[in-house]
Amino acid sequence: MKNEEIERLHTAMKETTDKRLYERYLAVRLRLEGHSFAEIGDLLGRIRQTISIYWQSY
Repeated sequence: MKNEEIERLHTAMKETTDKRLYERYLAVRLRLEGHSFAEIGDLLGRIRQTISIYWQSY
């Protein structure tokens, strides 16, 4: 199930031209891969709370 979600997000990332949406997809994909909110925030240059909001919205 988790791998299917990751693959679906990967496909969506390829198809979108919206940079903000791409970043959200990437944040959720990284979370599914086991990264913490803080790690993802550091990678994307966002605060942990923003990543948490992306995750909750997903």
